Amino acid sequence: MKGISMKQILVYLLAALLFSGCVASTPTKTQSELENLSFMDTSVFDQNLSESMSADTENINVAITGPVSINQIPKRLGKWLSMVVDKQGRVNVEPKTNTKVLGAVLGLLPTAYSFLKEEWSYGSVVNYNATIFYEPETGLIKKVVFTKRRDAQDFATD
Repeated sequence: MKGISMKQILVYLLAALLFSGCVASTPTKTQSELENLSFMDTSVFDQNLSESMSADTENINVAITGPVSINQIPKRLGKWLSMVVDKQGRVNVEPKTNTKVLGAVLGLLPTAYSFLKEEWSYGSVVNYNATIFYEPETGLIKKVVFTKRRDAQDFATD
């Protein structure tokens, strides 16, 4: 059997480096992609929202693409809203006309609160408040906006 020449080793090494460079690179998200998400009831939504929060995004707009009632918030979204409250943040509920409705949050969150077993996924939520915008006539949610808290620095240093 012939031995491997130095030239063959160099060719294999260069091929391996080129291949690994193509596989290892993942595209970074633009600021617009971090600020504007669409809600879908999958773990992809959790990953995207967590990534946006970890990137210290000031406002994260979550568009609701299907009919979601203010009284029947999906469990996945309810987990995120519950974590905001659990971390001493605020969840406001506002009709799309931007008139504030006080006290509506208390009826929204109790059932979702029992799903807080995966707290590690929601670590960045400590820095955010949330506002749910809905159509007053139908009660359908139009969007949820997670807003960076002004007192977030207090929590980051604890």
